[in-house]
Amino acid sequence: MSGAEARWDTVVTASTEESFTDNANSSGTNRSTDFINTTAAGLRLNGTGGRTSATFGYDVSRDTYVRNSELDGFRHQLLGLGEIDLIPEYVSVDARTSLSEQSISNSGTETASERTTSSNRTRVLTYSIAPTFRHGNDGWAESILTYRLNGTRFMQTGTDTETGDGGLGNTVTHEIISGLESGRRFSVLTWDGEARTQISMNEGQFAWRRDVTEGSASYRVSPQIALLASAGYETFRDKSSDNDDNNGLFWSGGVRLTPSPRTSISASYGRRFDDTQITGDVLYRISPMTTLSGSYSADFSTQQIALGNSLNNLVVNDAGVIIDPITGLPANPNDLQTDLVERSFTSQTLNLGLTGTRGRSTFNFGVNMTKRTFTGAEGDSDRSLSLNGSWTRRITRHTTLNLNSSYSRTSSSSSSTTKTIRGQAKLDYALNETLDISARYARLYQNAEDAPAVKENTVSVSLRKEF
Repeated sequence: MSGAEARWDTVVTASTEESFTDNANSSGTNRSTDFINTTAAGLRLNGTGGRTSATFGYDVSRDTYVRNSELDGFRHQLLGLGEIDLIPEYVSVDARTSLSEQSISNSGTETASERTTSSNRTRVLTYSIAPTFRHGNDGWAESILTYRLNGTRFMQTGTDTETGDGGLGNTVTHEIISGLESGRRFSVLTWDGEARTQISMNEGQFAWRRDVTEGSASYRVSPQIALLASAGYETFRDKSSDNDDNNGLFWSGGVRLTPSPRTSISASYGRRFDDTQITGDVLYRISPMTTLSGSYSADFSTQQIALGNSLNNLVVNDAGVIIDPITGLPANPNDLQTDLVERSFTSQTLNLGLTGTRGRSTFNFGVNMTKRTFTGAEGDSDRSLSLNGSWTRRITRHTTLNLNSSYSRTSSSSSSTTKTIRGQAKLDYALNETLDISARYARLYQNAEDAPAVKENTVSVSLRKEF
């Protein structure tokens, strides 16, 4: 694209890193030291031009072990969002994709830092393309019709041992959404209605179909208070289960409070998935540079639906970074903080995020709590808790310190509890505007009730060049 309004920023990177680990096998009993060389290249694209906008990043890296050559392999990381207005205000196309290597089970093999491993990893590719047609009706209502193609693939990783797909099937989901929402003539009372059909194919065979018809309304009692209501009907047909607890009518009622321009709180009570349902969200701008946000939600889902929703909910912030809209943190939509499973389930999820800037320091803190109850077996469920935090300090014009840590706890009705603690300290020094050198220390501690604890320490030095 060209023109006075077009602006595209492109950055190409190349880097090399030398690392030492005291547990290359990620084992509690068979520890092996090793040196690892990692070479990497990356591309960043961000900008707008004409009717198009895009944010895209891709990295490929090669890990080479001195002693454990069977662990040698490639890693890929890709995340991109793009939109084009084919006919301004009427027809647009949204496209997005994500590729990353993820743990199959939170209780399986983990590492102190990102590197290739011999087990418990799969390469996850998710993608979505969605043309949307909009049509206004003289300010009274706006008609919306969307067709969305979602895809999820689980692939072997690039190591010589070829860590596999975890027994997870590749799916393609066709989704049609037709909706009608209130136009600009409505202010005190706003409303919308939607009918949505999803049909998913697993390895070319029918997997499930979901149909949802829903209407919702918001009535503003005062500038600070709005009443919320919604109702609908849902059916879900899964060829692997005849469970119909998640079919039928659902409803909810609640309130949204905006006591100040910096604060928004909503809460709803209702019934769905054959159970009482409470949902809500909060947004509090503590200061112009600090924001607290959170949500509590319930859903009936599959692994593929959850991954697709995670990808399709991403947004780009003012700095051109793709983030989770709830926590405000940089996003990896393929990391749901839960085990990857080939089953349908109901889920309850709590997310909290705190982001802020203080002078030369920035900090992020996130909490995720998820409980999943699986269909087809009485009482079969799992729970996960994850805490993540990071702090970055610009010490001098050339030197930056980054500290981050995480804690996760996973348990299920069929396995013991696993706790994982990670920590990392990284010091970056800018030799010039395009060349950085960094040193990093990372620590892992993983403890399962029925297995020896896994511990790992890594030390790394790297050089990175921008072009």
